Amino acid sequence: GLSVIGCIQDAISGSYLLTTDEMVMKRSDAVDLLSASGVTEFFRLPHKESVTGKEVFSCLLPADFSFSGFTKANKKKEEPDLIIKKGKLIKGTMDAANLGHGAGLMLRNLHKQYGETATLDILGKICKLAVFTLTRFGFSTAISDMDLPREAIEKINAVKAQAEEESDMLIKKYYNKEIEAFPGKTLIETLELRILEVLNTARNKIGNLVTEFAPANTGTILMAKSGARGTPINMAQIGACVGQQALRGGRISKGFA
Repeated sequence: GLSVIGCIQDAISGSYLLTTDEMVMKRSDAVDLLSASGVTEFFRLPHKESVTGKEVFSCLLPADFSFSGFTKANKKKEEPDLIIKKGKLIKGTMDAANLGHGAGLMLRNLHKQYGETATLDILGKICKLAVFTLTRFGFSTAISDMDLPREAIEKINAVKAQAEEESDMLIKKYYNKEIEAFPGKTLIETLELRILEVLNTARNKIGNLVTEFAPANTGTILMAKSGARGTPINMAQIGACVGQQALRGGRISKGFA
């Protein structure tokens, strides 16, 4: 029952950047952005020298549209943290959880209330506004987005060392025939699966460390937070370690020792 059409990549990261609490711009810049996005009437934009990104985004929503939902950052989903009242974005940021295809209820509610033609028009303007926002305010990524402090590197190295130690212990148990085979698996298949589990757990821990210590509000972090592109695991692969690569559910074995 969710939308099969939605924003992707730049449209999501631009919408997220626009609707953060820090985004403030001159009213003239806001009019430029809205005009380039296909908006022809600006009476809903507050008449003041500076306006927020939320107020700019709200100009694209129907004046009587109200909605409450959850952002991508809201993992527990106990209290709605995205609030729209009578066409105004009051709280929260727009991200993949509400603008992406097959995600969230906002697009479905727009479609239900205003029909497919109006919803496609709104979605098209959202995409344009997001891309023009990135163009106007700048958006880039660099390898330095994943530069980590010494404390993080030490913790990451400790996780790697522990994973290697656990893997070596499993290999010793295998040779000593102390390892118990999984149902339907041979001892060597069981060993490979257990090693893969240890290494994947280590990679996930490293991903959390990279997310914790990576520089805040860089382009790479913003893309991952908004759901535009990338995950903590991808950031771990750039900033710390690629991790054990798997082929058909196991470690790559043919031709290698």
